[in-house]
Amino acid sequence: MSGLGWWKVVKMDDFPKKINLFKLCFEGDKRIFKYSEIPDTEDESDFVRRGNDYFSLKKINGCEETEFNPYKIQKLIENAFKKKLSSNSYSFNRKYVVYKENNKIPHKQENEGIFSIFKGFEYRFVPIMNDMFLCIDYKLIIKFNASIQDLLDLNASKRSLIGNSVKFKSTDREERNGLLIGVEDHGVCIVDFYEGGEKSVSADKLYLLCRPEVIQHILKEMRRSENVISLQRQHSLLNPRRRLVEIKKVAKSLNDEIFPILIEGLDIKLDTEPLPIEEVRYSTFYDGFTLKCDTLSEEPELQFDRGSSSDIQPLPTQYPPYSRVEDLSLIFYYPVAKEREIEVLCGDLERYFRNYFYLDNIEISKESIDSDPFDENYVERIQNSLKFNNRSDIGIIYVPEVMKYYQNSPYYKLKAYFASQGIPTQMVTDRSFIPSKYPLNYTILNLCTGIIAKCGGVPWVLRTKLKETDIVIGMSLSARLSNIGENIQMNRYIGFANIFNKYGKWMYFCGTAQKYEKNQQIEQIASIISEIKGYYSNNSYLIPKNIKNIMIHNSKRFKRDDRDKIYELLKENFGEDTKVAFVTIDESHNYRAFDLNSGDGSFQRGYFIYLNERGILLSTTGKSNFKGAFRQGTPKLLHITVDQYPKKFLNLENVAYQVLALTKLNWASATSPAQREPVTIKYANKLAKVAANMGSSQWNRINDRLFNRPWFI
Repeated sequence: MSGLGWWKVVKMDDFPKKINLFKLCFEGDKRIFKYSEIPDTEDESDFVRRGNDYFSLKKINGCEETEFNPYKIQKLIENAFKKKLSSNSYSFNRKYVVYKENNKIPHKQENEGIFSIFKGFEYRFVPIMNDMFLCIDYKLIIKFNASIQDLLDLNASKRSLIGNSVKFKSTDREERNGLLIGVEDHGVCIVDFYEGGEKSVSADKLYLLCRPEVIQHILKEMRRSENVISLQRQHSLLNPRRRLVEIKKVAKSLNDEIFPILIEGLDIKLDTEPLPIEEVRYSTFYDGFTLKCDTLSEEPELQFDRGSSSDIQPLPTQYPPYSRVEDLSLIFYYPVAKEREIEVLCGDLERYFRNYFYLDNIEISKESIDSDPFDENYVERIQNSLKFNNRSDIGIIYVPEVMKYYQNSPYYKLKAYFASQGIPTQMVTDRSFIPSKYPLNYTILNLCTGIIAKCGGVPWVLRTKLKETDIVIGMSLSARLSNIGENIQMNRYIGFANIFNKYGKWMYFCGTAQKYEKNQQIEQIASIISEIKGYYSNNSYLIPKNIKNIMIHNSKRFKRDDRDKIYELLKENFGEDTKVAFVTIDESHNYRAFDLNSGDGSFQRGYFIYLNERGILLSTTGKSNFKGAFRQGTPKLLHITVDQYPKKFLNLENVAYQVLALTKLNWASATSPAQREPVTIKYANKLAKVAANMGSSQWNRINDRLFNRPWFI
């Protein structure tokens, strides 16, 4: 173990909890020099900007030597690492995702020309205190070898290709990602390059970027057999102990092939053992040897109509929902070929509504559509039928499972159209028809819960209120609207928010009425805050002056200037004594944690790792001792950063509990354990996906009736 004494090795091995961080050890010339500007004679790539200063390992006249801290030169380290990977036959699938051709996983020979599967890894460089770590996670990579033109030549249909993300590879090695929105004759495709607008490009320079489910669908169309989904599951290493073994193999191979890295006179080596985690019962941070973790003392309990439950799995219970609907009117839309399956599903839903949701007044009607659900006229016929059946509480619509992975598919077109008519939808797929091998059909329970929520019911809330919290705002900004069918080249962005009360109850959805440019975040936020204030003012049972402690959940951290402006906006609307906590819940990282004392090596739900005074890593999945729980693969931790105004009023344990509690409030899933993300982020992600499939005219037509219903879940 390079850079560490034997006694420290023994001490570190005493800790069964590990995180996939591998320490960089620095030797040689460790001098870092600070500059007020980059000298004219020097290459910009030798300097790293931090604030108003520039740092380099080069010593030139006019510089100032500073204390060694690898954070100052992180970009230099990243560039040197990337360059050495490329020179050692590693290929980049995405910015931080890497693989080698000799790590190909064999599959059916006849499909090798269409796609390949590789064992790879994802990496990040992570500074902690005055140390730097390489964060490594195993990654399964599926890469298309066949271009769009190749797939067309192999009899793939245009409709199976349109609506997928694609990568454009030009002759000068330029690569750009976009959305395939049209396939014309003579090998020409129309691609929406997002910021670059729509362009016509050659089909032989486009390659699909899509999920295994879509690959499976395309292969089936071409009459080729291969279970791509099974291949993915087989090689994804969901078992934590096996995953850690593979991660350590990657670290060893990097140590053998890439390290040491030499930058100027600085020699960088890699420690090949993952960083241990020490369990403590107080707030403390990395001490140079271990990260520190703590655990929440209890699982948040859920409140139903006449009782509560600490089970992670909320239903079925002996209690009815927290707030019921008195009667329910459902109308089913489905292709004629699914008549028998829909008949069985109707009976199952009606029985479960009566038995588990205490609902007696249920009206069910059906509209069979004489059309293939993959055809465009399937959407048109349902829309025409709705004009004469718009009194229902909810539309239950059959779509093929693969549709939800396509942009602008019937799945999203129908959801948007029904929303414009003030009617929520519940999509059903062939999975909804599969008989359960258990006494309870959990798929039916999930459908029932989603339907109840979309029709105004409240399945459950938290039993106890969140500490120091009046409302939680799950915010998403600069969500891109679809340009398809809009005859507009300029991209349009909107912001939206989901509002939750102190018991985690979803209250209200609001979105910006007008479109903004991507960088106009403060304008978007001002519009959202104004609408939230109006919502509370217009409802007599909600008192704006009682809103003092506001949590804002977002997946991307606001800049300090933006946080200051948002705080001032909230004070203007809710009073000078308003307190605000900006809780950033980042999912873009690749942190993984392990506990080698558990049977399969999974890290327990409810544990959180201290990074610094404002940041933690929280495990929301993994092993759990609570009733109704089961492990969900290797825990991918939530990276949480908290910025508080005007001063600190929540400790990190309070924040960990708040986020953990909100993982149990996804009303779209009654039976699976708590979700990995809190509902504030999960609902924002769902809305962003729906928005990306709606044009601005559709977005503006969302009926006011749905603003107090979670129609998008």
